[in-house]
Amino acid sequence: MKAIYFSILFLLAAAVHVQAQSPVPEPDTLKNQVRQTDPVPQNMPPDANYTATSIKITTTEFPDQIKKTLNDGAEYEGWQKGTAYRSKDGKMYILEMRDADTVRTFRFDKAGKLILE
Repeated sequence: MKAIYFSILFLLAAAVHVQAQSPVPEPDTLKNQVRQTDPVPQNMPPDANYTATSIKITTTEFPDQIKKTLNDGAEYEGWQKGTAYRSKDGKMYILEMRDADTVRTFRFDKAGKLILE
């Protein structure tokens, strides 16, 4: 009798265990798949759409302090060919330099100091 009782208890426990597991969805049905090899998502800064809120200018219209900073830095080589923007209030200047497949963006204040964030 004990053997039958333990057999029924074992089958009941196995059935509960099987029902408790949720099935794994198919990989193609997941909405936002993140794989281990995917790069870390980058959050865009709040003023990332600077082209909509800024005025496009030529690089020759940069203030002299910004031109001095650009001429002194090796990372700004070829800045004259870049695309320049000025904020509507004139407090920030943006230089957008395009390479083959990358875009580098630099922001400066009126004094020529690089704005990091």
